[in-house]
Amino acid sequence: MNKAKYTEALASGGELNVTENGWYIQYYFNGPDLRYNGEFVTIQGNDVDNYIKAYKNNYKKFLELQKVIPNGGEFTTKGECNMNISCGGIYHMGITISQWYNHLSHPNCFPIKSEQDLTSVISDYEYCKLRAKEVSTLLFHK
Repeated sequence: MNKAKYTEALASGGELNVTENGWYIQYYFNGPDLRYNGEFVTIQGNDVDNYIKAYKNNYKKFLELQKVIPNGGEFTTKGECNMNISCGGIYHMGITISQWYNHLSHPNCFPIKSEQDLTSVISDYEYCKLRAKEVSTLLFHK
């Protein structure tokens, strides 16, 4: 039996998925080249608030690191929710949830490297919380 699922593209590049059993946000990141498989990153609905908090905290850390990493230097560390925080370098500066952080070609705002990028992702997550409840009520009578 096929299970019903509602999907909706998000402005920040992810996709909202609502099923009878819950909801989640999913991203697909290409590998660095054709030798590598891409990566799906899934954030369950009940973890979204943790991710919002983590993005905010990781962005603060990113800004602090930018002040201390010298020109030409590069530094990468793990942040909250297993996100990558990278400073310096040309190609992978910012915050991302993908292991392919240094090869991202995501259409919108990954990696997060500005207040605008951060606001965009958090807005999408807040929207998803409301939209998932709406869709679940309409389609699954929950």
